[in-house]
Amino acid sequence: MVDILSGVMEVKLINGQGIHFTDEGTKEGPAFVFANSLGTDFRIWDKFLKDFPGGYRIIRFDKRGHGLSDISANEFGINELAGDIITIMDDQKITDCIFVGISIGGLIGLKVVLQRPDLVRAFVFSNSSAKLRDAAFWDDRMNYIKKVGLEEVGDAILEKWFSREFKHNNPKELLAWKNMLIRTPQKGYLDCCEVLKSTDLRNCLHKVSVATLVISGTEDGAIPPKEVIKGTMGLPNASYKTLDGAGHLPCIEKPVEYRELIFSFLLDKGLLPHK
Repeated sequence: MVDILSGVMEVKLINGQGIHFTDEGTKEGPAFVFANSLGTDFRIWDKFLKDFPGGYRIIRFDKRGHGLSDISANEFGINELAGDIITIMDDQKITDCIFVGISIGGLIGLKVVLQRPDLVRAFVFSNSSAKLRDAAFWDDRMNYIKKVGLEEVGDAILEKWFSREFKHNNPKELLAWKNMLIRTPQKGYLDCCEVLKSTDLRNCLHKVSVATLVISGTEDGAIPPKEVIKGTMGLPNASYKTLDGAGHLPCIEKPVEYRELIFSFLLDKGLLPHK
């Protein structure tokens, strides 16, 4: 079992930009790298990593403007977001990892796979797409947040994130996730909205050489299953799974089922040893 409290809180300075990450678990074991969604920090993986099998190395990080990472003073795009975790992986001497990315974290993972396929053994492209919405969607969201503030849109965003059942059964936990969202620095959130507005990797999907698991959730109001499938068509070595009853963040809503789905894929593909 991985002890997620055993890792040391670290900050990597990348061109003067502080990126917060943790390196946990067994350093000699196969590595998992986890990338978070928009408006969250790496605590979204806590429930997923509870009772996680031992013998694995776990890397989590906060992208720019989120969690304990710096707010970027300069403009950046998907290349820079991917470059941040690539630098951390190189410094930590991590290769051949399983990269799990949700939402914008999935786009970051896709860019890592395209730029440095030597670093990735398998890719879990979760609740995401090579192109997330159109420019008008992101312009409307950014303009509205600039006008009223991130706190005012918190409830509407959570409505898209979580299933009706989860919201009904977990009101206290829902409050905590809302606080995580609305306490995200507004500039950090908007900077990543700009990245999503400008990123379109659909024409690159055919270049992905690693085994890929594409996951969607039946209750995902942010990126419904049909959009996930449409935005990932063209992946040459992909398996598709939809998690019943899960919203946009299955690592929170369905952590056990989500973990089983990922491990089943990896074991079936011979990408992890049977224990």
